[in-house]
This record gives sequence, C-alpha cells and structure tokens, in this order.
Amino acid sequence: MLINNTKFLFLIFLLTLFVNVSAQQTIVIDNANMNEINLADKTEFYADSLHAENISTINLKQGFIKSDKDFLNFKITETTIWLRFKLENKSDINNFKLSIDQLNIDEVILFEENNGSLNQIKESRGSLSQFFTAKQVPAFVYNLAIDKNNSKTYYFKINNSGQLFVPLYLRSEEEYGSVWLLKFIIFGFYVGIILALFFYNLFLTVTITDDKKSYIWYLLHTIFILLTQASFQGYSTLFIWPSNVFLAKNGIYLFTCLVSITGIEYAKAFLRTKEVLPKVNKGLTLFHPLYFVIIILSIMGKYNLAYELLQPIQGLVAIYMLYISLKLVIRKSRLAMFYFISWSVLFVSIILFVLTNLGILPYNIFTSQILLYGSAVQVILLSIAQADKYNILKIQEQETKEEAVRVALLNEKMTREQNVVLEEKVKERTSELENANTQLTDTLTVLKETQIQLVEKEKMSSLGQLTAGIAHEINNPINFVSSNINPLKRDVKMLVELMDNVEGVVKSEITQEEKVKSINKLKANVEYDYLKTEIDFLLKGIGEGASRTAEIVKGLKVFSRSDEFETKFADVHEGINSTLVLVNNQLGGKIKIEKYYNAPTGVIEHYPGKLNQVFMNLFSNSIYAITKKWGEKLGGLITVETKVEADKFIMTIKDNGIGMDTETVNKMFDPFFTTKEVGEGTGLGMSIVYKTIEMHEGKITVSSVVGEGTEFTIAIPNRLNR
Repeated sequence: MLINNTKFLFLIFLLTLFVNVSAQQTIVIDNANMNEINLADKTEFYADSLHAENISTINLKQGFIKSDKDFLNFKITETTIWLRFKLENKSDINNFKLSIDQLNIDEVILFEENNGSLNQIKESRGSLSQFFTAKQVPAFVYNLAIDKNNSKTYYFKINNSGQLFVPLYLRSEEEYGSVWLLKFIIFGFYVGIILALFFYNLFLTVTITDDKKSYIWYLLHTIFILLTQASFQGYSTLFIWPSNVFLAKNGIYLFTCLVSITGIEYAKAFLRTKEVLPKVNKGLTLFHPLYFVIIILSIMGKYNLAYELLQPIQGLVAIYMLYISLKLVIRKSRLAMFYFISWSVLFVSIILFVLTNLGILPYNIFTSQILLYGSAVQVILLSIAQADKYNILKIQEQETKEEAVRVALLNEKMTREQNVVLEEKVKERTSELENANTQLTDTLTVLKETQIQLVEKEKMSSLGQLTAGIAHEINNPINFVSSNINPLKRDVKMLVELMDNVEGVVKSEITQEEKVKSINKLKANVEYDYLKTEIDFLLKGIGEGASRTAEIVKGLKVFSRSDEFETKFADVHEGINSTLVLVNNQLGGKIKIEKYYNAPTGVIEHYPGKLNQVFMNLFSNSIYAITKKWGEKLGGLITVETKVEADKFIMTIKDNGIGMDTETVNKMFDPFFTTKEVGEGTGLGMSIVYKTIEMHEGKITVSSVVGEGTEFTIAIPNRLNR
C-alpha cells in the first residue's frame, strides 16, 4: 500500500507540471465546433489511488485538476482515474457522439448529472458489420442528448492495467461515422498489404530451394506484426478473439515480444550476422531471455512491470538493429541497405508515436496511426529486400549453371588434347618414376637410419638423466657410510683400549673394592655410556646407507628389465615405485609425491621395461613443469593413481605445474615437438610414450589447464582378468 501511495503522489507531482487547478469550466458547443471537439484540454481529472471513490462521493470531491494538454496520457498507472467535464449546447443539433478513441482500456463507465441526480449511460458499441448498417462503431462511444441552451455535467470512471491514454472527443453523428470509416479504411489497407506480402513470400518460400530460413522467419515476423498492431489498436479483441480473456489481457505483450524475437532471428538469417559479425551476433541472442521474462510477467498479471521493461528493451533492440545494418552498409552490403532503411522508417515512427504519447505532437488521425504506417513500410521494404535476395540467388544459380556448362566443355576439350599428349609422355614419366622410386628407396633407407639414430639419442638422453640420478642417489648413502667409518674406528679403538686397561686392573692384586673404583674411573675417562650410544648410532647409520643402496640397486634392476620382444606378467606398481626411486634426485626435496594404488593388484601383462620408460618420461616432464612454476619454493605435487575399470587398467599421473594450452596439447605427441629450451630436450620423449602405449593396445589422454597443471591418463587392456 505504501508503494502504491508513493506511485500515486509521484504521478500527481508529474501531472501538476503540465496541468493547472481551477474552478470547473463549461465547454460550449456552437455551430462552429459542433462537428468535433477535443475534450482533453477542457477536462478535469482526479486520481483515486485507493479505489475508494464512487459516483456518490466523487461529485462532492475537491481536488479535480484541469488538463491543458490536447491528449490525456496517464502513463503506467493502476490508479482509478475520474474525468469530469461540463457541456453547454448552443448549436443547432442536440444529438452527439462522445467517444474514447482507444479500444485497449479495461473498464470505462460514464455518468450523467441531470437535475441533481447521477445516472450511468450505457455504451453504444457495435460490431464492424453494424457500422455499415446502424453506424455503431466498436469503441467506447456514448450517445448524448443535450437540448439547445442546456448544459450537463459528465463523469468518467476509468480503470486500466498498463499505460493509460485517453483520446476524448465529442462529435456529431455524421462526423463520428466519417472518422471511424477512415480508420477502418486505413487499417483495412494495412491488413491487405500485410496479407498480400505474407502470401507472396509464402509462395517464394515454397518455390525456392536455398536460404529458406530467412523466408520462414520473415513470414513469422510479418504475421506477428499484424497481430501486434491488431492487438494494439484493439481490433483483435473485438473481431478475432472477442471471448478470449487471456489474449485480450496479454496479447499486446505476447505478440510484441514475438515480433521482436522473430525479427531478431530474421535479421540473423537475412544478414548472416553469425558469419559476417560473429561478436555482434552473440549480442542479439541476449535479448531473447528478456522477452521471455516480459511474457512471463504479463501472464502473472504484472502488466505495469512488463510494460516498464518492454519500452527500453524495444528501443535498445531498434538501435542495435540500426547499428548492425549500418555496419554492413558501410561494408557495401546491398541487402543491408534495404534493411537499414526499413528499420530507420520504423524507428522514426516509434519516435513520433512516443512524442505523441508525451503530448509533444498533436493527437490526430495521422499520429494515432503512425505505427501502422511505419510497420507497413518496414514490411514492404523487407519484402523488397527478400525479392532482391531471391533475384540475386536466381542470378547466381544461373551463372553457376552457365559456368558449370562452360567448364564441362572446356574440360572435354582439354581432355581430348591431353589424351594426345598423354601417350607420348607415359614412357617419359615411367622412366622418371623408376628413377624417382630408386631415389625414394634410398631416401627411405636414410630416414630409417636417421630415425634409429634419433631414438638412440633420446634413449641416451634419458640414460644420461638416469645415470646422473642414480649416481647422486647412491653417492648419498655411500657418503653417509664413509663418514661413519672413521668415528666408528675411533670408538672401537677406545673400546679396545678400555678393555685392555680393565683386564690389567682385574689381574692386579688390589682389593675388589679398589678394582671396582679403578674400572669405574677408566669408564668415566672414556665416557663409556656415550661411547656405546655413539657406536649404536654409527652402526645404524651405516645399516641405513647400505639398505638405501640396496633399494636403489633393486629399483634399477626392476626399471631396466630387458623385454624388447615379449610381454610378461609384472607388477606395474613396482615399476612406478622403481622409477620414482630413480627420479628422486630430480625432486630436490621440494616436490611431494602422493600415490593412490586403488587397483586390487598391479600385476598385468605388459612390456615392463618399455612401460617404465613411459613413467620416466612422464615423471620427468611433470618435474620440469613444476620446477618452471614453483622454482625453489615448496608446493609442487605429483599424484599417481591406479584403478581398474571393466577390462582396462587405468594409470593417472597428475601435476600442478605450469600446464599447457590447447595448441601445445594437440602437438605434444608429434615427433621433435618440444616446449623446452634448446639443448634441454630432443622432442622425441612424448612421441615414444605415444608409440609405447599403442604397442600395448592402449590409449593415453591429456587434460591440461594453463597455470594449473596437467593430467595424463593411460588405459591399457587388463589381460590378467580376461
């Protein structure tokens, strides 16, 4: 309620900018103006935001405001509007037609004040057929009888959802019939033009074989334009679906949105915006959801909100269409020229219509029908553009056929000429081909030798990295053993000396108590307890070094299996672990390894040595990518996971390194392709990986995001479970 009151106060504030408050004035009808009087600027109005007034109270109400505009426009309002005016007849006729020339109003009630009493006057609305017989026009029309030199006061009660504008006229019966006859003639011509163009283009749609899409959208756009204008003028409710409440309330919003949606799709198909203006084309699609929102709002009864949203969107679409067509006109598009002109005409008609609604332009038979004229011209120009496009396609089709015939004749002539020469050159070509075949055979031999050399180079490169890693890994525990030997020799020597001294004390002839004291003194001198602890620590260190060396040797033995020519059942997990042992030096203590062996067993049939080489290459690449991203900082992570899915053994190696873009991923298995610096890689490692997985009848896939990392997934047949 507070919001409605606020809207009401704001409406009154706006209206007071254009109206004035004064005592009620009498509208005089004389022989000079008896044919037609525009009552808008002589009428008083009262906005009943609470819908609380009735005819018994409104005539006593103070605060009626006099309009000084020739067109009553209350914008978007849910307020009940009361109109009041007083007529005094000084003309020679006493029967008049009072009408509101706007069919799209929800409720209109007229009251007449006569001798102090207020009575409701019934409408004299009729059908289109009755107009030609009884002059009963389908509008809010009332028969008024005012005797000469008499006066009467009238009250209108008006309710409407959406925009409310009230063109209020008093006319003689003859003039009233002429005005509506002209309106019917104008709309009849409009309907005739639209339907003629619709059926003409329907015929073209059926006959053409190419570009049917733009014709279909044109047909839909045209028929929705007709339904929109019929709904806007009120004719659809009166003559097409008089008893359909849903279309009566929602028709304007529904068909206006459908006109714009089909118009956008027509523009996309006709101007080929997806091909010529791909970025602009994406913007066109953004309007569709907005129109569907408007349709939903109108169905929900939110007419004011739907109208407020519809107006700016329609203006934005019109400007966007002009921008697109102008952009293509600049590119010398003939079809875009027709389209630009048609939308320019419609845009101008929309501007004139808005100016009329705002009261800037006078409301008359021309301005009230301006959207009819603009939309008719638009449909005509678009039809001309369609016909021009049709002619262009026909000309192109004819030219294509003529070109095809010309090319066929030319080919036939050339074939005859070439046949003559062909036999003469066959022998020459045969000889050249034999020579070329010999050269190709030699070249193929050289290429195979080169390939073998390059593969060997890649193997040597990997071997070099492997050797460096093994040397470093073995050197650490050996150094640990070596560093413990001298302290251990020293401690053993001290222990031997202690034992010799203790033996001398034991053999001496001193008392038992003195022997104990002497022995304790000797032990204290060499720190016997610490000496035992240190010897244990040194022996433990030597044992750990020896164990680590044995583990590295075992890993090297597993990694370097000789299996070039046959598969065998071996543990994949063991191969992964041995490879990680050998690349441990490259981890530098800064890269974390996480292993998730979810497969029930790692034993499958494969080439263990070759698969270990795959692991070596993938781990080396992951370490390289992580080092490039993290440098000397902690945070690098390599995740290894295995699992079984159906008859496939799945291995996943994932890192959080620098990642790769799509172009790099697409090329990474190509021979000699590398992203490393010169001298850091041969470009054959991933190619060998791919070939090795193919040898296992498996598949390797890559998923990578720049800046986030890379994931390799290997799937090979799980022959153990077959």
